[in-house]
Amino acid sequence: MKKTKQQKALTMSALILPGLGQLYLKLYVRGSILAGTSILALIYVVQDMLTGGVVERANTLVYQLLDGSVSPDFGTVEKLLRDGPDQWGAEVASWLIVLCWIVGVIDAMQHVKRSKLAQAT
Repeated sequence: MKKTKQQKALTMSALILPGLGQLYLKLYVRGSILAGTSILALIYVVQDMLTGGVVERANTLVYQLLDGSVSPDFGTVEKLLRDGPDQWGAEVASWLIVLCWIVGVIDAMQHVKRSKLAQAT
């Protein structure tokens, strides 16, 4: 079965990058907003992980768990991982990526539906 242009766009938005399917369908404004927002949020999350001390805090926590200075219960571990210079920025950016992904998929699905309706009439 040959994939239509709309189905390819839906696949791109769902699996590769939010907004990429819209760009493929020449919906440049929507695609640019979704892709740009997703890329910026992803850059922020990765940068926060590498330079914001997340990896360092995780390593420190593992050593503390192994030597027994921290109790291995979920509440304590979560609190120690969340404490840091920017505890909400990466979480908000992560949710923004998820939101862009959902909007991109729904928009591509609606475009497929509109395309099928236009072909039927």
